[in-house]
Amino acid sequence: MPKAVQSSCQNFSDPQPYTAQTKPKDKSQAPQQIGIRFQYGEELLPPCVNIDALPPEAASRLNLDKLKNEGKHEYSDLKKLAKQYKDYGIEVIRHEIVDKNKLKRQRQIRAMETGGALIGTVVSGMSLVSSGIKILFSSLTGGNTDAGYSSLKKSYFIFGGTGGLTGLAQDSKEWFAGALGMSAVSTFMDLKDPIALGLVSLFDGAQSMGMSDVRRRENETVSSVHKSFTSHLPGLKWLSLYEQGIFSFFKNITNMDLIFKEEPARAFQAAGGGLGVAGGGLFGVGIISKVASFLGHEVPEKIKSLAYIPYALFSGANLVALFRDGNKVLKRANNYGSRLPGENTAMRVEGWFRRLAALVLGTSKAMLAIMPLGISEKVYDLARATEALGVSFASFGAGAQTAQNFIRTDKLGPEEEEILEYKIDKAKAVESAYAFIKEFENEHREATLSPRYQEVIDSLADEKLKVILQDLDATEIKKYQGTVTQAGILVPFNADRKDRYRYIRSLHERRDFTHLLRTQHFLYDYYSNKENVDPDIKNLVESNTYSLPLAGEFHDDGHLRFSHGAEQILLDFKNFESSLDIVKDKDSEIHKILLKHLGIKEIEKICQTLGKLNADYTIVKIMGDYLEYCRTGEQSRTPGFPKWKLNKEALWLTKQVRYFKDRSGKIKAGFTPAGAHAVAAMYYDLSVLHHNDTNKHPFVMAPQYILQYGLQKRGIKRSDLIKYTESELLKMAYDAVKESNGEEFTQEIRRTSGGQAKDGAKDPEKTIYVVNEDGNYYEYDEYLEKAPDNLKTSFPELYAGMTKRRAAHNTSKRYTTICHAV
Repeated sequence: MPKAVQSSCQNFSDPQPYTAQTKPKDKSQAPQQIGIRFQYGEELLPPCVNIDALPPEAASRLNLDKLKNEGKHEYSDLKKLAKQYKDYGIEVIRHEIVDKNKLKRQRQIRAMETGGALIGTVVSGMSLVSSGIKILFSSLTGGNTDAGYSSLKKSYFIFGGTGGLTGLAQDSKEWFAGALGMSAVSTFMDLKDPIALGLVSLFDGAQSMGMSDVRRRENETVSSVHKSFTSHLPGLKWLSLYEQGIFSFFKNITNMDLIFKEEPARAFQAAGGGLGVAGGGLFGVGIISKVASFLGHEVPEKIKSLAYIPYALFSGANLVALFRDGNKVLKRANNYGSRLPGENTAMRVEGWFRRLAALVLGTSKAMLAIMPLGISEKVYDLARATEALGVSFASFGAGAQTAQNFIRTDKLGPEEEEILEYKIDKAKAVESAYAFIKEFENEHREATLSPRYQEVIDSLADEKLKVILQDLDATEIKKYQGTVTQAGILVPFNADRKDRYRYIRSLHERRDFTHLLRTQHFLYDYYSNKENVDPDIKNLVESNTYSLPLAGEFHDDGHLRFSHGAEQILLDFKNFESSLDIVKDKDSEIHKILLKHLGIKEIEKICQTLGKLNADYTIVKIMGDYLEYCRTGEQSRTPGFPKWKLNKEALWLTKQVRYFKDRSGKIKAGFTPAGAHAVAAMYYDLSVLHHNDTNKHPFVMAPQYILQYGLQKRGIKRSDLIKYTESELLKMAYDAVKESNGEEFTQEIRRTSGGQAKDGAKDPEKTIYVVNEDGNYYEYDEYLEKAPDNLKTSFPELYAGMTKRRAAHNTSKRYTTICHAV
C-alpha cells in the first residue's frame, strides 16, 4: 500500500475538484501570466498558449491569420524568412500550399490502387500457390511439368499487376517498377538464361530499395547519400536511389552487423544494391554467352548454372532482412497496443507471411545455388515450385501491409499539404550550426532536479522505492541517459529557445516519475474514500503502487544520443521499443534490480504499461511525459508557452485523473471535464504548435539533415551512438561534411502531423476521455458537442477556443521537404 501522505501540499483526502484559480474580482490584481486561461464554471483553467497573442519571435514563423482563424499551423513566407538567416546558406526555391481538391483526388486514386492491390493479392497469391503445387506434384511423381510452368507464367503475369499496384499504394516508384519487371521476366523469359536471371536480380534489387525507402519515409529519415552521378544527368535522376543502394552495398560489403544486427530496413538498401550488382554481372555473362553461341562456341549448361550462385548469395542477404523485418512487425503487433481496430491483426498477418516468405524463398535460392553440381533437373523444378509458394507468401505479407491504408486511412493521403523546396550550402550550414553548438556547450548550465521535486519523492516514496531509485542511479544505463540531450541537436534558428537544450533524459524521467508517483497516491486516496467503487478499479489502484511511477522512470531509457534525433540517423529505430526491451532483458541492470526488489509480476506490469496495453499507459504519457514536456519542463522554455508550477497547476491536473470502465468492461483512464479541457489544450500546444514549429521547422531540420548526412558518411551505427559522446559525434559529422566538397545530393522527407499520425488527435494513443461523477464518459470531441453542461452557450470562449484547436489537431497535414544540398 502507498505510504501515508505527509506534506500538506500533497493532501489528496478531499475528493472534491481542486480549484485551479478562481476568477479575480479585481483584474488589476491578477498576476501576469504567459498564455490564456479559459473560464469553466467558477474556475479559470490552467494557462495554455494564446494563439491570438504570440510573442514576436514565435509569430514570425507562422501564418498568423490561419492560426487565429482556424487554429491550423502553416508556415509564414519562408522565402522572406530565409533572408534573415543567410549564414545558413538556405535559398528557398518553392513554398507551396497544395490545393485541397487536388489532395482529395490523390486520396481517391490511392484508395483505388489500394483496393486493386488487395484484390490482386488474393487472386495472384492463390494462383501462385496453385501453380507451385502443380509443379511440385508433377516433379515428385515423375509427371510432365509443362502444364505447371504454363500456369506459373500466368500467375506471375497477374502478380506483376498486383505488385505494381502495391508499389503505387505505397507511393514507391522503385517498388512499382521492380514488381512489374520481375513479373515480366518470369512470365516471358527462361530463368535458366543468365540474362533473364540478371534482369530478375536487377528488378528484385529495385523492389528491395523501394521497401527501404518506404520505411525511410515513414520514419522521416535522411537516407545514406554518396556522391551522385545520375542526379546530374537529364532524365536519369530517378536512378539515384538505385545508385545509392549500390554505393551502400560496396560500403557495407563486409559489414555483417548490417544484415544481422542493425535495423532490418537499413539492410534492404544495401542488399538491393547487391542484387543490382549481381544482376548487372549476370546480365553481362548472359550477353557474353549469347555472343559466344553466335560465334559457334556454345557455353555448357553447367557453366551457365554458375550464375545461380551469386544470385542466391545476394538474394540471401535480402531475405535475411525480410525475415528480420517480419520479426520486427510481429514484435510491434504483439508487444504494443493503442492501435486502431484491425491494425494489430493486419500487422501480425504481415509479419508472419514475411517470415514465412523469407524461409521458403531462402530454400528455393539454396536449391538454385547447388545447380552447378549437376544435380537432377528435378532440383530446378523443386526450386521454381518453392519459389512460387514463397512469392505468394511475400505477396500476402505486402497485401497485409497495404491493407493498413484502409485501417489508418490517413495513409491514403493527407487533407492538407505544405511543400518546401530549398537549396542549402552544406559548408555554410555546418559551419554556422557547429560554431553555435560549441558556443552553447561552453556556456550552458545543465538543468538539475529541483528541491520541490525531491520533496515530493521524499514525502511519497516508501523505503523500498527509495532504495530502487538509489540502485537505478548507479546503473550504466541511467548514467548514460544523464549524457543524452533531451531536445536533440541545437541549431541557430532555435537560439531564442536554446534553454530547452539544457535538459537531459535522466532528468526528464525522474521528473516524470515524480508526477506519476503523486498521481498514483492521489488515485489510491480518491478511490479509497469513494463509495461503490468497481472492484476491478479498486484492485488496480491498490496494485500499481510501483508499476505506475516506475514506468515513467523507464519509458525513455531506450534513447540514444540526440534523443529523437537518433531516430532520424538510424532507420526504423524506435526509442520506446528499446526502452521496453531493456526492462524485459533478463541480463540488463534494470531487470535485475526490479527482480531483486519487486519480483517478476511487477516487471510484467511495468512492461504492460510501457507496451500501451493498459489504462496506466495513458496516465504515463499524459501525467508524466506530456505534462513534463509541455508544461513543467523543457517546452516551457519556448516563447509563448506557459510554465506550470509543480504544486499548483500540475497538482491540480493530478486531481482530475479518473479510471472508468468502457462498454466492453475494459478499464481506461480519463479526466474530469475541466481536466480534459486542460489536456486537450496541452496536446494541441505540444503537437500542433511546438512539434511543427520548434522541433520540425524546416530551418531547424535543414542543418540537422546536413549533420545527419555527415554521420552517415562516417558510417555511424547504433553501437557508435552509445560509444561516443554527442560532442564527439558532432565533430565527426562536421569533419565528414567539410571533406565532402563537390558532393551534392537531394533528399525528400515527408512528415505527417495531426489526424491519425503519431502526434494527431485521431491516433488511439491520443484519445481523451471525459468522465463525469455519475460514471458516464465521452470521447472529448463528442463531449464538446453533447456535454450536459452545454459548453456552446454556457462557456462560449472555451467552446470556440477548444473547437478550433481540436479541428486543427484532427486534420492530417503532410509537410514535404525537398532539400538540395550543394
